[in-house]
Amino acid sequence: MKKFAILFAGLFLMTFAFQSVNAQNTASSSASAEIMTTLKIVKDLDLDFKNLAPSNLAGVVTMTNTGVRTGDANATPVGAGNGDAAKFTITGVGEEAIDVSMVPATGVFNVTGPGDPMEVTLNAADVATMNGLAILPAVGSQELLFGGSIAVGANQAAGTYTNGSAFTLTVIYQ
Repeated sequence: MKKFAILFAGLFLMTFAFQSVNAQNTASSSASAEIMTTLKIVKDLDLDFKNLAPSNLAGVVTMTNTGVRTGDANATPVGAGNGDAAKFTITGVGEEAIDVSMVPATGVFNVTGPGDPMEVTLNAADVATMNGLAILPAVGSQELLFGGSIAVGANQAAGTYTNGSAFTLTVIYQ
């Protein structure tokens, strides 16, 4: 009988142990990622005021974002061609949230050359358009155009005035 009790106790423990294993449940998770089209920004045109004539008084020449320049009584655009507004093209996934930022954030910078530096101020409306761009259009492409004004000094020295990195745009997905 003692053997029978040990055998019965052994079967009971094996059954209990087997039932404990069967009572366990498992679950697993998969992993995935979707690589989006790279968000790019390309500079198509530099801001170019072309040829300007100073006078003996300081003046201002203005460039629209469509490339039309006008001067005041003391600074005159000269020669054929209107000049070029700065143009950038952003491409990426349409209808995705983006953030565009500019350095300098004020849109004000200098160009330097043989005479005194001249201050350039980007059109506030063009900067506001850039700051307001929060979603890439459905077509996945957006142009940004920037005009501005340049302050020409009295008797500004002749020569070429430049700023190789006048302003920089950065774009990221949100």
